[in-house]
Amino acid sequence: MKLVAAALLLAVATASPEIRYFKTTRSLAGIPAQGGQSCLLLDAGLFAHAAPGLADLRLYRDGTETPYVIRTAAAEESAPKNISLLNLGERDGRPAFDAEMPEGKYSDLRLAVTGHDFIATVAVSGSRTQGATATKLGSYTIFDLTRQKLGRSTILHLPESDFPYLHFDVTGPLQTESFTGLSVDRLPAGDPKFTSFAESSIGTLKGHNSVFTFVVAAHVPVDRILFVPGVEPP
Repeated sequence: MKLVAAALLLAVATASPEIRYFKTTRSLAGIPAQGGQSCLLLDAGLFAHAAPGLADLRLYRDGTETPYVIRTAAAEESAPKNISLLNLGERDGRPAFDAEMPEGKYSDLRLAVTGHDFIATVAVSGSRTQGATATKLGSYTIFDLTRQKLGRSTILHLPESDFPYLHFDVTGPLQTESFTGLSVDRLPAGDPKFTSFAESSIGTLKGHNSVFTFVVAAHVPVDRILFVPGVEPP
């Protein structure tokens, strides 16, 4: 903590460029005259005139550079959690196993699968207690197309769930020993906050593709694109 404080003091003490050397400036309104912390929302226009990551953004008050902190309204992400498989065996001649899930909500699961050149289907169901009646969550395809050089995926995109126990039934050319575990990405406790700054409702056809064009200000960090289907299919 002392090292951080020293670094901040050094940064403030060094000479800073004068306002007249900046190409783009903007006045801030609503800043209280008395001392204390104030908060401002950054809009898309500001990103357009700044370096990537706002590296050249400076804040001045009465001609003197003022320290500031940028906070991003994104929920904290946790590291993936590795989970051991329970009751690994066969059911009706097919691989089947259970998993005790961590507390809280989760969605994407990654199965640890050995072997190459396969396509299989994994049916997933969840329950509140082990061995209880399970709720079907869906069937998902996992594959490895190494021979065709088309990639590999063993991720199951489940709907947002919080079942303490999951059950897996596998259909395909995989053996019980092919499954060695799974990992789960925990969903953040809070939802990130997004601001819409571009939208388009008119698309053009290019062959079999629909093309939508958005005008985005330079350097604006785009994190999510949302597609809203029409009420009726075309």
